[in-house]
Amino acid sequence: MPRQAISPAQEYYWHSYASRFFASNGLDWHERLANLQHGSQTSDMTAFINMINQLLPVYRARNDMSHIDSVLMAHWTPDLHLGSSVINYVIESLRLPACLALTISDRGPDAALFALSSIANCQREDNHDSLLLIADQSNLPYHSDLLDSIAPENNACLFSVCCHERALHYRGFCRHPQPTAQTLLQTVTALCQRFDLQRNRLCVVAEPLLLATLPPSMNGIATNPHLVCAAPFVALAENYQPGCDYLLLVHYQDMLSAVALQGLE
Repeated sequence: MPRQAISPAQEYYWHSYASRFFASNGLDWHERLANLQHGSQTSDMTAFINMINQLLPVYRARNDMSHIDSVLMAHWTPDLHLGSSVINYVIESLRLPACLALTISDRGPDAALFALSSIANCQREDNHDSLLLIADQSNLPYHSDLLDSIAPENNACLFSVCCHERALHYRGFCRHPQPTAQTLLQTVTALCQRFDLQRNRLCVVAEPLLLATLPPSMNGIATNPHLVCAAPFVALAENYQPGCDYLLLVHYQDMLSAVALQGLE
């Protein structure tokens, strides 16, 4: 995407956000923590609204939006345009009726898995559809060794979560301690039993380092960690096979988050 310098006012806004963000986490903000390259490396096109806006015409043309009554968004990295209501923009652009609107953020790379579980909880009460938005971007106003190691890519995606006419049935979400990947096989076995997934048609969707600890006989789909929150959903969309059961896994800070999806016969 083309680069364009942000204004001094935007730069001040970023630094103001960073100082308050650090304070809310019990940390002191120092000028040396500022990412001085942020302004020169940032393209305005990486703002969440601008990235998602490029997807809306195709989504509008291919989907029935008459039954959507909730819109959720998941992200980990902060939006380039802090304070923008991406959900309200999408609701207005798609001319959706009054919707439940909720954003899952500052949670880690499993934000989209948690958002999907929140949608499933809402759908227990009615038979309406939901829209899930996911976005992350690569530039921060402060230095972060953690995100430097992940090297997030600018990306956005959106998809409907339908109550009817769906090829995958949501079975549940869980999050529990997983201090080492070496016990992942036992965890996967327990999750299959808990969510009634069949081992003989199971496919695990996870980052390559996790998949490497599973036996070669177990089917796996490798995610791209640089896509951050969208990684498991992009991998599933690109490799989906009818009739398979799927475990979407995200491992972060010794915790494993999992979403179970059961393929319909």
